[in-house]
Amino acid sequence: MKKACQKKRTDTKKAIRAFAKKAGRVAAGSGLVLGGLALATGALYTEIMTSVIARRRTAGTDAIITLAMGGAPDSHDPIYDEWAEALRNTPTQTVAIRSRENYVLRGRWYPSENAKRIVILVHGWHSCWDLDFSGSAPFLHKEGCSLLLIDQRCHGESGGDLISYGIKEKDDVLLWLEWVERTHPGLPVYLCGVSMGAATVLMVAGESLSGRIRGVIADCGYSSPTPVIKGTLTHTLGKWGAPTYMAIDLNCR
Repeated sequence: MKKACQKKRTDTKKAIRAFAKKAGRVAAGSGLVLGGLALATGALYTEIMTSVIARRRTAGTDAIITLAMGGAPDSHDPIYDEWAEALRNTPTQTVAIRSRENYVLRGRWYPSENAKRIVILVHGWHSCWDLDFSGSAPFLHKEGCSLLLIDQRCHGESGGDLISYGIKEKDDVLLWLEWVERTHPGLPVYLCGVSMGAATVLMVAGESLSGRIRGVIADCGYSSPTPVIKGTLTHTLGKWGAPTYMAIDLNCR
Protein backbone atom coordinates (compact mmCIF):
# COMPACT_ATOMS: atom_id res chain seq x y z
CA MET A 1 0.00 0.00 0.00
CA LYS A 2 2.83 2.34 0.98
CA LYS A 3 4.73 1.56 -2.24
CA ALA A 4 1.59 2.19 -4.29
CA CYS A 5 1.10 5.61 -2.66
CA GLN A 6 4.75 6.53 -3.25
CA LYS A 7 4.47 5.49 -6.92
CA LYS A 8 1.31 7.56 -7.29
CA ARG A 9 3.00 10.62 -5.78
CA THR A 10 6.00 10.11 -8.07
CA ASP A 11 3.80 9.78 -11.13
CA THR A 12 1.87 12.90 -10.10
CA LYS A 13 5.12 14.89 -9.73
CA LYS A 14 6.30 13.70 -13.12
CA ALA A 15 2.99 14.67 -14.69
CA ILE A 16 3.16 18.11 -13.05
CA ARG A 17 6.75 18.61 -14.22
CA ALA A 18 5.85 17.53 -17.75
CA PHE A 19 2.84 19.85 -17.79
CA ALA A 20 4.90 22.74 -16.41
CA LYS A 21 7.59 22.10 -19.01
CA LYS A 22 5.04 22.01 -21.81
CA ALA A 23 3.27 25.10 -20.45
CA GLY A 24 6.63 26.88 -20.28
CA ARG A 25 7.35 26.04 -23.90
CA VAL A 26 3.90 27.28 -24.93
CA ALA A 27 4.33 30.48 -22.91
CA ALA A 28 7.80 31.07 -24.35
CA GLY A 29 6.53 30.45 -27.87
CA SER A 30 3.57 32.74 -27.31
CA GLY A 31 5.88 35.38 -25.90
CA LEU A 32 8.14 35.16 -28.93
CA VAL A 33 5.16 35.39 -31.26
CA LEU A 34 3.66 38.36 -29.39
CA GLY A 35 7.07 40.02 -29.12
CA GLY A 36 7.67 39.46 -32.83
CA LEU A 37 4.26 40.89 -33.67
CA ALA A 38 4.95 43.92 -31.47
CA LEU A 39 8.34 44.50 -33.12
CA ALA A 40 6.86 44.02 -36.59
CA THR A 41 4.02 46.43 -35.80
CA GLY A 42 6.48 48.99 -34.43
CA ALA A 43 8.72 48.62 -37.47
CA LEU A 44 5.77 48.98 -39.85
CA TYR A 45 4.50 52.06 -37.98
CA THR A 46 7.97 53.62 -38.06
CA GLU A 47 8.34 52.89 -41.78
CA ILE A 48 4.93 54.43 -42.53
CA MET A 49 5.67 57.56 -40.50
CA THR A 50 9.15 57.85 -42.07
CA SER A 51 7.49 57.78 -45.49
CA VAL A 52 5.08 60.54 -44.45
CA ILE A 53 7.79 62.77 -42.95
CA ALA A 54 10.90 62.12 -45.02
CA ARG A 55 10.10 60.37 -48.28
CA ARG A 56 8.61 61.22 -51.65
CA ARG A 57 4.97 62.29 -51.61
CA THR A 58 2.50 59.62 -52.75
CA ALA A 59 -1.24 59.03 -52.71
CA GLY A 60 -0.67 56.82 -49.65
CA THR A 61 1.15 59.51 -47.68
CA ASP A 62 -1.53 62.04 -48.64
CA ALA A 63 -4.20 59.68 -47.30
CA ILE A 64 -2.34 59.27 -43.98
CA ILE A 65 -1.85 63.04 -43.63
CA THR A 66 -5.53 63.61 -44.41
CA LEU A 67 -6.52 61.08 -41.74
CA ALA A 68 -4.14 62.51 -39.14
CA MET A 69 -4.89 66.18 -39.83
CA GLY A 70 -8.61 65.77 -40.42
CA GLY A 71 -8.32 67.45 -43.81
CA ALA A 72 -6.57 67.34 -47.14
CA PRO A 73 -2.83 68.19 -47.12
CA ASP A 74 -3.37 70.79 -49.86
CA SER A 75 -5.67 73.44 -48.48
CA HIS A 76 -5.01 76.31 -50.86
CA ASP A 77 -7.11 78.58 -53.04
CA PRO A 78 -8.09 76.85 -56.32
CA ILE A 79 -6.70 79.85 -58.23
CA TYR A 80 -3.22 78.48 -57.48
CA ASP A 81 -4.06 75.34 -59.42
CA GLU A 82 -4.98 77.48 -62.44
CA TRP A 83 -1.76 79.46 -62.13
CA ALA A 84 0.25 76.24 -61.71
CA GLU A 85 -1.25 74.77 -64.86
CA ALA A 86 -0.42 77.95 -66.76
CA LEU A 87 3.18 77.79 -65.53
CA ARG A 88 3.47 74.11 -66.48
CA ASN A 89 2.28 74.98 -69.98
CA THR A 90 4.84 77.78 -70.33
CA PRO A 91 7.73 76.77 -72.64
CA THR A 92 10.76 75.92 -70.49
CA GLN A 93 13.88 73.82 -70.97
CA THR A 94 14.32 70.76 -68.73
CA VAL A 95 17.87 70.64 -67.36
CA ALA A 96 19.63 68.13 -65.13
CA ILE A 97 22.69 67.74 -62.91
CA ARG A 98 23.90 65.02 -60.51
CA SER A 99 24.00 65.35 -56.74
CA ARG A 100 27.06 64.43 -54.70
CA GLU A 101 25.35 61.07 -54.02
CA ASN A 102 24.88 60.64 -57.79
CA TYR A 103 21.12 61.29 -57.80
CA VAL A 104 19.75 62.96 -60.93
CA LEU A 105 18.38 66.41 -60.05
CA ARG A 106 16.11 68.16 -62.55
CA GLY A 107 14.96 71.71 -63.03
CA ARG A 108 13.27 74.01 -65.58
CA TRP A 109 15.20 76.83 -67.21
CA TYR A 110 12.91 79.74 -68.07
CA PRO A 111 15.05 82.41 -69.77
CA SER A 112 14.10 86.05 -70.15
CA GLU A 113 15.06 88.16 -73.14
CA ASN A 114 17.54 90.87 -72.14
CA ALA A 115 17.65 89.36 -68.64
CA LYS A 116 18.99 91.55 -65.85
CA ARG A 117 19.47 88.76 -63.32
CA ILE A 118 18.99 85.03 -62.63
CA VAL A 119 16.77 83.72 -59.82
CA ILE A 120 17.00 80.14 -58.55
CA LEU A 121 13.59 79.15 -57.15
CA VAL A 122 13.45 76.43 -54.46
CA HIS A 123 10.06 74.95 -53.47
CA GLY A 124 8.93 73.59 -50.09
CA TRP A 125 8.33 70.21 -48.41
CA HIS A 126 6.11 67.85 -50.40
CA SER A 127 5.36 70.68 -52.82
CA CYS A 128 6.51 71.42 -56.36
CA TRP A 129 8.04 74.17 -58.48
CA ASP A 130 4.88 74.90 -60.46
CA LEU A 131 2.66 75.35 -57.38
CA ASP A 132 4.90 77.29 -55.00
CA PHE A 133 5.96 79.77 -57.69
CA SER A 134 2.80 79.80 -59.79
CA GLY A 135 2.09 83.40 -58.78
CA SER A 136 5.60 84.83 -58.50
CA ALA A 137 7.39 83.24 -61.48
CA PRO A 138 5.43 85.14 -64.18
CA PHE A 139 6.00 88.42 -62.31
CA LEU A 140 9.74 87.80 -61.90
CA HIS A 141 10.08 86.79 -65.54
CA LYS A 142 8.27 89.92 -66.67
CA GLU A 143 10.68 92.00 -64.57
CA GLY A 144 13.71 90.71 -66.47
CA CYS A 145 14.63 87.60 -64.48
CA SER A 146 15.77 84.36 -66.06
CA LEU A 147 14.44 81.64 -63.77
CA LEU A 148 15.75 78.24 -62.72
CA LEU A 149 12.89 76.35 -61.07
CA ILE A 150 14.31 73.21 -59.49
CA ASP A 151 12.79 69.98 -58.23
CA GLN A 152 14.33 69.37 -54.82
CA ARG A 153 15.71 65.88 -54.14
CA CYS A 154 13.01 63.28 -53.44
CA HIS A 155 10.45 65.58 -55.11
CA GLY A 156 9.01 65.73 -58.60
CA GLU A 157 11.37 64.41 -61.27
CA SER A 158 14.50 64.55 -59.10
CA GLY A 159 15.99 61.44 -57.53
CA GLY A 160 16.74 60.83 -53.87
CA ASP A 161 15.80 58.49 -51.02
CA LEU A 162 15.13 60.89 -48.15
CA ILE A 163 14.07 64.49 -47.58
CA SER A 164 16.54 66.15 -45.20
CA TYR A 165 14.73 69.47 -44.69
CA GLY A 166 17.46 71.57 -46.29
CA ILE A 167 20.55 69.89 -44.82
CA LYS A 168 21.47 67.87 -47.93
CA GLU A 169 19.36 70.03 -50.26
CA LYS A 170 21.75 72.89 -49.50
CA ASP A 171 24.51 70.96 -51.29
CA ASP A 172 22.20 70.44 -54.27
CA VAL A 173 21.57 74.18 -54.59
CA LEU A 174 25.32 74.82 -54.47
CA LEU A 175 25.65 72.45 -57.44
CA TRP A 176 22.86 74.32 -59.25
CA LEU A 177 24.83 77.52 -58.63
CA GLU A 178 27.82 75.89 -60.31
CA TRP A 179 25.57 74.98 -63.25
CA VAL A 180 24.45 78.60 -63.55
CA GLU A 181 28.05 79.81 -63.36
CA ARG A 182 29.05 77.36 -66.08
CA THR A 183 26.16 77.78 -68.50
CA HIS A 184 25.02 81.39 -68.01
CA PRO A 185 27.97 83.45 -66.77
CA GLY A 186 27.86 87.17 -66.14
CA LEU A 187 24.48 87.95 -64.60
CA PRO A 188 23.94 88.47 -60.84
CA VAL A 189 22.18 85.58 -59.11
CA TYR A 190 19.45 85.62 -56.45
CA LEU A 191 18.13 82.70 -54.42
CA CYS A 192 14.43 82.44 -53.59
CA GLY A 193 12.86 79.72 -51.42
CA VAL A 194 9.50 78.96 -49.81
CA SER A 195 9.11 77.04 -46.51
CA MET A 196 11.66 74.19 -46.63
CA GLY A 197 13.05 75.90 -49.72
CA ALA A 198 13.53 79.07 -47.64
CA ALA A 199 15.48 77.11 -45.03
CA THR A 200 17.52 75.56 -47.85
CA VAL A 201 18.56 78.88 -49.39
CA LEU A 202 19.36 80.32 -45.95
CA MET A 203 21.70 77.39 -45.35
CA VAL A 204 23.27 78.07 -48.75
CA ALA A 205 23.75 81.69 -47.69
CA GLY A 206 25.89 80.44 -44.81
CA GLU A 207 28.40 78.99 -47.27
CA SER A 208 31.23 80.79 -49.00
CA LEU A 209 29.46 82.02 -52.13
CA SER A 210 30.44 83.60 -55.40
CA GLY A 211 30.32 87.38 -55.65
CA ARG A 212 27.48 86.95 -58.15
CA ILE A 213 25.03 86.15 -55.31
CA ARG A 214 23.31 89.47 -54.71
CA GLY A 215 20.46 88.46 -52.44
CA VAL A 216 18.34 85.78 -50.80
CA ILE A 217 14.54 85.79 -50.58
CA ALA A 218 13.43 83.41 -47.79
CA ASP A 219 9.66 83.08 -47.38
CA CYS A 220 8.44 81.22 -44.24
CA GLY A 221 11.66 79.37 -43.43
CA TYR A 222 12.81 77.88 -40.11
CA SER A 223 16.04 77.80 -38.14
CA SER A 224 16.06 74.02 -37.55
CA PRO A 225 13.99 71.12 -38.90
CA THR A 226 13.86 69.34 -35.52
CA PRO A 227 11.27 71.57 -33.78
CA VAL A 228 9.19 71.72 -36.96
CA ILE A 229 8.92 67.93 -37.23
CA LYS A 230 8.53 67.42 -33.45
CA GLY A 231 5.84 70.09 -33.24
CA THR A 232 3.89 68.64 -36.16
CA LEU A 233 4.05 65.10 -34.74
CA THR A 234 3.04 66.24 -31.25
CA HIS A 235 0.15 68.26 -32.66
CA THR A 236 -1.20 65.30 -34.65
CA LEU A 237 -0.21 62.34 -32.41
CA GLY A 238 -0.23 63.80 -28.90
CA LYS A 239 1.89 61.78 -26.43
CA TRP A 240 3.03 59.49 -29.26
CA GLY A 241 4.71 62.40 -31.04
CA ALA A 242 8.04 62.30 -29.15
CA PRO A 243 8.66 58.52 -29.44
CA THR A 244 7.55 58.62 -33.07
CA TYR A 245 10.11 61.35 -33.79
CA MET A 246 12.86 59.28 -32.11
CA ALA A 247 11.90 56.20 -34.18
CA ILE A 248 11.82 58.19 -37.45
CA ASP A 249 15.15 59.84 -36.67
CA LEU A 250 16.79 56.46 -35.96
CA ASN A 251 15.24 54.94 -39.11
CA CYS A 252 16.50 57.81 -41.29
CA ARG A 253 20.00 57.55 -39.82
